[in-house]
Amino acid sequence: MKKNQKSNKKIKSITLLGSSSGRNAGDAALLNSIMADLKKLDPNLTFSYQ
Repeated sequence: MKKNQKSNKKIKSITLLGSSSGRNAGDAALLNSIMADLKKLDPNLTFSYQ
């Protein structure tokens, strides 16, 4: 697939794994950035935390 070409496939689920200790602001910033970028691709995307 070419860059900037959108796929017609729907995302079924996304799993993001990361540190949840809350002691590293850089990890939290990176995770928030990834989630924001994914949300731009699909505004209906939701995230859950466990």
